[in-house]
Amino acid sequence: MSKFPLAWVIGNVRGMTGTGEAVMQSAQHVSTFSGIDDALNVADDQPDLIVVCQQHPDEYTQAEVNQLLEQFPLTRTVCVVGRWCLSMRRTRDVWPPALLIEAEQAKSRIQRELDVFRGNRTPLPRTAALEEVYAFDFA
Repeated sequence: MSKFPLAWVIGNVRGMTGTGEAVMQSAQHVSTFSGIDDALNVADDQPDLIVVCQQHPDEYTQAEVNQLLEQFPLTRTVCVVGRWCLSMRRTRDVWPPALLIEAEQAKSRIQRELDVFRGNRTPLPRTAALEEVYAFDFA
């Protein structure tokens, strides 16, 4: 399988340096949602990739993120963060650090997730330490 069968994009991709294009190139079908609640309430299908775009640190609540991750425990999930969110790994714990990626690296992370989906790469666990995240993204 060369592409994800179904990908979701949650949030506003504006200013997220190629994130939308990367998802479109890596998935056969893409569904877009304005927020996590919209995705959870409207969607019927199980996505293979979820890309959440976060523009500011308090855009999504811990409850929303937990519900998303609990409802789709096996789905490859990435939270692409904009400039206002660059310190989130240090100052917030809403998202597991392994799921956070800066917008500038989103395209390459999505490609790595596609490699995981194809079976060509070992998946990064949601519980990965920062050293493991760095190795996954930059080694």
